[in-house]
Parts: sequence; structure tokens; C-alpha cells
Amino acid sequence: MPARVWQSLGSIPLRPDYKLTMESVNTSTNEMLSVVENMPLDFGTGEMLFQVQIVETANFNVLLGRPFYTLTSCKTEDTPSGEQDITLIDPNTGKMIRIPTKPWIKKCPGCAKCAEDEAAKGF
Repeated sequence: MPARVWQSLGSIPLRPDYKLTMESVNTSTNEMLSVVENMPLDFGTGEMLFQVQIVETANFNVLLGRPFYTLTSCKTEDTPSGEQDITLIDPNTGKMIRIPTKPWIKKCPGCAKCAEDEAAKGF
């Protein structure tokens, strides 16, 4: 989570003594600023608590990666139409949560424009 998002949430305390170095897909490394312990995230069925790393800047609000997938036993089911069902298990209660999703292209005019432009696809 970028620092700007953390700051917008109010006075959620940080643990600056818990710092990680993250390695990106391109093998670059970045040191995290700090961690928020037990940050509640709600996926529509009640809060789950997570340890959220805070970075200086990023082009996303929250990035859910392998630790999240592992902790929640995340499974995805993709369809040819572009829909995806995400199934999570709350690590605290064992409750299974199913989150249906739709392709972004239907919601974002910019994505729809890119999808029509062969050069923008990057393939």
C-alpha cells in the first residue's frame, strides 16, 4: 500500500521496526517503509485482518500478492467470457468467501478503447 493511501485512512499506527525488502518481478528490490499490523480488509462478508506493507510510492492502492493468496487459500476460476470467481477462506474463522468479478473492459471506457486498438494490446 502506498504511503498516500495509508495517510488517507487516518491515524492507523505503523510498526517502523518491521521492515521488509521486496523483490519485484523484474528483480529490482525496494525497502518497505513500515507495516500496519492487523489492518482490517472487508471483502463483503466481514473483516479479515492482514499485515500490510507500506511503500513510499506505487501506481496501485493495495496490491494483494502471494502472502495474501497463501493466507486465504485463494483460488480463482476463469471463464472464456472474461469473468473470474475468486474464492477465499478467512484464516481466522474458516469461512469461505466467493467473489464474482467481471472484465474491466466493460466498466472502463479507456480499457474498451485499448481493447479495440491492436497496437495498445502489447501482444
